[in-house]
Amino acid sequence: KMLIFAGTYERFLFGFQAAELPGTAREDAAQEPASLERRYTFAAHQNAVKCVAAGGHWLASGGCDDQIHLYDMKHGRDAGFLMNPGDGAVPCIEFYCPPAASGGPSHMLTGSADGSIAIWQAGGGWEHLKLMKGHKGSINALAIHPSGRVALSCAHDRTLRMWDMARGRCTYTAKLDAEADGLRFGPSGAAYALMAGAKVTVHSVGGEGGLLATLTHPRRALALLQQSDSVLLTGCEDGSLKVWDLRTSSVQQSVERAHASRVRGLAAVSAGSGALPELLASASSDGVVKLWDARKMSAPAGGAGRAEPVCLAQAATRARITSLAVVNPKAPGAVPVPVSKPSAEAVEAAAAAQAAAPKAAARQQAQAGTRKQAGGKQNKKHGKQQHSAEIEIVPQERSDDEFEVVPQRAAKQQHTTRQPADKPKQHAAPPASQPKQPAKQQQPAKQHKQSSGAGQQQKHKTKPQQGGKPSAGLGVQQGGVVKKQQQQQQG
Repeated sequence: KMLIFAGTYERFLFGFQAAELPGTAREDAAQEPASLERRYTFAAHQNAVKCVAAGGHWLASGGCDDQIHLYDMKHGRDAGFLMNPGDGAVPCIEFYCPPAASGGPSHMLTGSADGSIAIWQAGGGWEHLKLMKGHKGSINALAIHPSGRVALSCAHDRTLRMWDMARGRCTYTAKLDAEADGLRFGPSGAAYALMAGAKVTVHSVGGEGGLLATLTHPRRALALLQQSDSVLLTGCEDGSLKVWDLRTSSVQQSVERAHASRVRGLAAVSAGSGALPELLASASSDGVVKLWDARKMSAPAGGAGRAEPVCLAQAATRARITSLAVVNPKAPGAVPVPVSKPSAEAVEAAAAAQAAAPKAAARQQAQAGTRKQAGGKQNKKHGKQQHSAEIEIVPQERSDDEFEVVPQRAAKQQHTTRQPADKPKQHAAPPASQPKQPAKQQQPAKQHKQSSGAGQQQKHKTKPQQGGKPSAGLGVQQGGVVKKQQQQQQG
């Protein structure tokens, strides 16, 4: 059974389950809708929840507290949180699920208020892979192509950027007439929809990216949902739901006053096999979540076969909803690493490496003493150790439609001098304005300099942090996820 989650300004996440709905096949629209059963209530963030996204049985939320919270809905538990590698709030999150993964995510993108986009390995350790920069304003929306090769982003700086996911860098930038709030690739990846104000435009991906359709709303559009290349569903500021035929740029069906306030999210609960999902979830800023029979929205407006859409169930959260997502608790949690038979060349290379291993071990043992003696002198000469760590992904066989990031050299880390544990605490050096110490105290100063060098050598043994800055990325312990119990103990 699918779970419907709504994020709110009041920092809570509410999870609902539509159990045993008798109204799935009913035709009487006057009948009172059933009640959605509330299953979960998470005090997710310290401030407002900005976005909610689902991938497999994982749920992720971004907030104004610079955190990304993770929930394992297969076991119904809070899995901890990740610190935003960028600066500021996390206004958007997008999962990438390869087609061959049966619903399980392989990667996750998170947008930041400072205009940066972080790439994460989804599931398991939740490793931070890279931080992409380019936008000059807060990221409003993200969209990943079904092939996983490119991604699109729009931001407060009124630009649209295309990112090469094989290299993790921007390859195209377009200036927009108005600030865009939403992005969505079609199921086939041949086109994408761009939502800006009261207008939604559909553009072709191939060729020169021509304009395919322009959908003009009477009020501002706030939510997008697309299950077919020919049909698009939007939620508007006036509380209405509209079904658009992209071939003619016309309204196919409109549900006026579906909500009493502006629609903040749309999500498919049961996809079905048609152009629209069988069951559709919608949420508004007045705190109401509704479940619709979307099959009744496919009839042309004003046609002979038109039927009024029916609200099957609803729930009132008494909070201001900001986002909506649907999670499948039985879906896979992460893409498994494929296991393949090694080639003849790989077997020969492994045998050669195994034969050369004893000699290499002997050389390393002979060189160990030399490096140990020269370590302190090198640290004293160069001031700090130069790291050559790189962002690295374990090599594995990938199909053409999978997501990958090329390794990138990490930024140099700034290290502070740490006093050795077996040495007494040294006094700080006097300021420049004070007179210099007499020559008789030069010998203790020399000993202090040597102990500082040893402290630096011990400090440089730590592994540098991956990412664009020393404190960015995981801010994590044990695999990339910080448990809430650890946060409370530290607090």
